[in-house]
Amino acid sequence: MDEPHAVAAVAVVGWFVPPPGIPLAAFGVVDVASGEVAYRRGRRTYGGRGIVK
Repeated sequence: MDEPHAVAAVAVVGWFVPPPGIPLAAFGVVDVASGEVAYRRGRRTYGGRGIVK
């Protein structure tokens, strides 16, 4: 594969397959923010069983 074809192939793959870092970072921000809101409201659950302390 010569260089122009390789660049085109990388561009096509990059266009259709988003980098995993961006959605993962967005999930982390939303998760931390929702956890902080729940903590401040006193509705934080522990252990994933829905037990509110």
